[in-house]
Amino acid sequence: MRIKKTQRLAQIFFTTICGIMLIIGCDACDDGVTDPPVTRPAYTLNISLHNNVAPEMFVGESVQFAGELTDRDGNKLSGEKVIFYVQPDSVGSISPNLGAFTNPADPAGFREQVTFVARKEGIALITARFKIEGLDRAVDTLHVQSKLHGNE
Repeated sequence: MRIKKTQRLAQIFFTTICGIMLIIGCDACDDGVTDPPVTRPAYTLNISLHNNVAPEMFVGESVQFAGELTDRDGNKLSGEKVIFYVQPDSVGSISPNLGAFTNPADPAGFREQVTFVARKEGIALITARFKIEGLDRAVDTLHVQSKLHGNE
């Protein structure tokens, strides 16, 4: 009786080990499907307030933006058009409204001076978009809070 019990335990142990080995072996098998490589985005766009102490708040009627557009290898791109949008537009507007061209040689990073002009106090979402053939290739957003002079 003791032999049968020992044989049964050995059989269970052997079956368990074989099952584990089979599972481990199957996980290591190449099923012909490869995971896609992890890649960085082709372009990165970063915008900020130019020469401003507080990162997202300004006092006054206008503020200038800075930014840079880089490719996957970290190269700063020049001469590429970036378009800016303001939501809600009741808080203010941005110029130039047709976009600005990147210029890494300029301290602000753009050929044109990109300026947000406040119409009233409030918070606005500024979105910058770099597009190729009508498709967004890089987008960055920034919340800005305007506080007009005399309303302190």
